[in-house]
Amino acid sequence: MDLRRRLKEAKELFLFLDYDGTLVPLASTPEEARPDPPLLELLRRLLKNPGMSVALVSGRPLKELSRWLPLRGLYLVGNHGAEVKVPGGRVRSLTDTRRIRHLLEALGKEADNIKRRYAGALLEDKGLALGMHYRRCSEGDARALRRAFRRVAEPYFKEGLLEWYQGKKVLEIRPRGLNKGTAVRALLDEHARPGQLPFYAGDDRTDEDAFRALEGRGITLRVGARGKETAARYSLRDPAALRELLRELSEGREEMKASRGKRRESRPSRRAQRAKEPFPFTECFIIHMPTGENAANLKEFLYQLRRADEEVIYHHMYQAFLGHSFQLWDYPNDFARWAARSLGEPALAEKLSGIDPFSFAKIGELKERVIDIVEEHLWENPSPPWAKPGYEFFFSRSATLVLPTDVVAYTLEEFVEGLTELSLGSIYYHFFEARHRLKENVDDFSSWIERNFRCPELVAKIREIDPYFYSLEELRRTIIELVNEELGKGERS
Repeated sequence: MDLRRRLKEAKELFLFLDYDGTLVPLASTPEEARPDPPLLELLRRLLKNPGMSVALVSGRPLKELSRWLPLRGLYLVGNHGAEVKVPGGRVRSLTDTRRIRHLLEALGKEADNIKRRYAGALLEDKGLALGMHYRRCSEGDARALRRAFRRVAEPYFKEGLLEWYQGKKVLEIRPRGLNKGTAVRALLDEHARPGQLPFYAGDDRTDEDAFRALEGRGITLRVGARGKETAARYSLRDPAALRELLRELSEGREEMKASRGKRRESRPSRRAQRAKEPFPFTECFIIHMPTGENAANLKEFLYQLRRADEEVIYHHMYQAFLGHSFQLWDYPNDFARWAARSLGEPALAEKLSGIDPFSFAKIGELKERVIDIVEEHLWENPSPPWAKPGYEFFFSRSATLVLPTDVVAYTLEEFVEGLTELSLGSIYYHFFEARHRLKENVDDFSSWIERNFRCPELVAKIREIDPYFYSLEELRRTIIELVNEELGKGERS
């Protein structure tokens, strides 16, 4: 049924509206997204409409929402569902706020020191959440900032009260297990009148929890959803289009405008689809070959680095991904790891960690970038520390042994089976080595899916994976989960 027709025929509505990206366009900083007078007037008119309840559901802190939106009768949900304020002023929390505030207060002091090292970084303290914004950072600084933030935050996750959330140019820590979906269900259970039809509008991944919570129960709409996979039933192009829809609701028009967007087309079952070309899985092994050269301090390291050939650089910058089982967001190459653990130089380690080797067309250019960073650090620190005996940097090169296997996939189900069976060397070869081999910074997995199946969202999700945040085993599990999710969606459609 047409969106506007469903809204028109509903006797009573409970509107749940996300804020950033839904009611207002996304802004560079949180303060730049303050509500404009037309939006405040629109919300007032909706609240005056008989039979209509309105809730604003946001990742912003509740205090900020209350200050920006002092509207009588408005429900407010802050920090992705951790805080709820109902008309009349009563506030309730859905988690152990005292302990979480204590953890985030302590973490915030350490995170603030990290933020100061990166131009454009912004730390947002939401009380019950902590967000590190990097929209204004350079690509290299953003990568290094995310890794540094994760490292300093890791000890605070031991109690199981917190979880990570990757938003749009923001890495956020929030209470574990709480989301917009749980908050929407709680408000409906406690405050919805009999017969009220829930309507939820949102624009990003945090809103998907609410879309799923209302599946089969209400109307769900994603703003700016063109070309994006979503659990929402309907979509509109941008916040302006949503405001127009809400304006029509507030005016109570007898005849609402015809829907301007087509409903999402149903997808055929993925399980029944076969690829035109099979995916041949390949195994990959590395044979280490020490060069005999080593360095005990940065000056010696720089000397040897200048003399090193491309095979040595390739081994330490690219094949570190296969040679270790560490968290890749820790120190994703051998140079950075040595600087941090053997020299005690975390600032240098972060700069070296910020290098994405797959962004360089030539290994020689990558080598020059590493040299530049080390030289700059030596200029600022002319008396670098020495590594303890046995902890020198030992330069190596390696030979890559690539072997075909008898594992071949024609369907996405067979593809998942292959990922499950083969070693981590296969994951490295197809996900990392392919980026250098194909000269396009694209992995084999998403390339094959893109050529053989009509599921652009799956392709995009695989390509959006930041490998620096995963070990190879975690990377394998993540890809399997994404493909299984796609198979499940095709089965439901």
